[in-house]
Amino acid sequence: MKAFNSRQGNIASTNLNPDIRIRNAEDDFFLVENTSTRVINPLTRRLMVLTMILSDIFSILVAVGIAAGLRGALYGPLSPDSYLWVPAYLLIFILSASLRDLYPATGLSAENQFRNLTITTSMLTLIIIAGTFFIKSSSDFSRLFLGLTWFFSLITVPLSRTIIQHVLSVAKKWGEPAVIIGNPDQVDQLLSFFSRYPKIGLKPEVCFTLSDSFGELAPSQRDQLLEKTQKINREMSIHTVIVAYEQMNELGVIRDIFSEMFDHVILANPQDYGRELTGVFLSQYGRMHTFEIHHTLMDTFAQFQKRIIDIVLSITGLVLLSPILLVSTILVAINSHGHVFYRQRRLGKHNEEFEIIKFRTMVPNADQVLHEYLEKNPDRKAEWDAYQKLSNDPRITFVGRFLRRFSIDELPQLWNVLIGQMSIVGPRPIMINQRDLYGSDYRHYVRVRPGITGIWQISGRNQTSFATRVEFDVEYVMNWSIWMDIYILTRTLWVVIRQEGVS
Repeated sequence: MKAFNSRQGNIASTNLNPDIRIRNAEDDFFLVENTSTRVINPLTRRLMVLTMILSDIFSILVAVGIAAGLRGALYGPLSPDSYLWVPAYLLIFILSASLRDLYPATGLSAENQFRNLTITTSMLTLIIIAGTFFIKSSSDFSRLFLGLTWFFSLITVPLSRTIIQHVLSVAKKWGEPAVIIGNPDQVDQLLSFFSRYPKIGLKPEVCFTLSDSFGELAPSQRDQLLEKTQKINREMSIHTVIVAYEQMNELGVIRDIFSEMFDHVILANPQDYGRELTGVFLSQYGRMHTFEIHHTLMDTFAQFQKRIIDIVLSITGLVLLSPILLVSTILVAINSHGHVFYRQRRLGKHNEEFEIIKFRTMVPNADQVLHEYLEKNPDRKAEWDAYQKLSNDPRITFVGRFLRRFSIDELPQLWNVLIGQMSIVGPRPIMINQRDLYGSDYRHYVRVRPGITGIWQISGRNQTSFATRVEFDVEYVMNWSIWMDIYILTRTLWVVIRQEGVS
């Protein structure tokens, strides 16, 4: 990786991935060759928008087809007039999605994209239902048909978008070009961040390095910066700028310089990156800027809402998955001697101990086997210390390896959820002998119920380090929302099907 030295400082690109190369360096700015995106220009962006629109239309029509089939199986075929609302549904959906920045949705987190899609689909369904009372008779309209279409759209639309965005990313046709502005260290940090998280969809193409903070720039320097950014904007048709700041008083200057030039202005403080500010949000009272600490999972109504969802999902899961539970029970019993279920004391909400229930996937004397294995293989001990897991773990049985691969061993925990010891989504339950490894972060864990799945399970699973898993869990506790739970659940299914992060 090349490095760029300017009179303002050094851009040490050692943290960048191989997709990013620095080219055409000048005194105070350089172009970034981002090979993870071959060509991002106005035509490419229009193709991205068109592709996402066609994806939404196709996925909604799939939902309509499934809903019509189920409705027909229950009450007989639908009349042609029952489909008259479908064109209006598609048109209003596209218009509503456009207003929520869902075309092409670059720069939106997966959670926010899913939330906007759910809100758009739900509001649209209510509009169609209300409209039928004014323009159609009830005999021509099947509310069950529309309700089923709404339900299946919540599945097909996000799924289709995930697949399309993945395909476009692989084809290097997904992303939004962006300008980065800041001092050399800030630019380096931002380049590193966006190279690590390509799914955000922001692709740095031009970087400006500044010798001073924005608040200290002289008028002539501001004019010079404005002139150069305008030139880049005209020549490369870039509509997004990411500006690094250090002090709050710089925000007004940044707004004055860039708000009329770029459609999308993002303010970033790379020094704030990390979980230390998780749950802290910028607010404003009159002309005074403040930071507020939000902890929605501590809200009584939020806890009630989450508990109701846990009860419904755990009962539904135990009933629907009972055949899989029965077959797994038989296979574990046949494969090795010992109990079918593995019970272990874990720490849960309010520091209370409980017994977690899983299908036994290891040999009965697993602790002894692990101790002897690490003594004979000291090179594997480093892996155990970092991950608290082992790839090709010698303790796992043949059937256990299959159950773990598809997370079937976790299904008995639905009982833990039903009786209130765990939640469907949450941080992982802490092993008692690992309590000290969590340090000061332990206080976040005991404030909520531990979960069967969570952020770390959809972010690499066994390939993430122990420290990273803790960061993900704390992020979940501080930033919880119902949309986050729904996204994690749907993402979990996708991860299990694709077997991502399985060691």
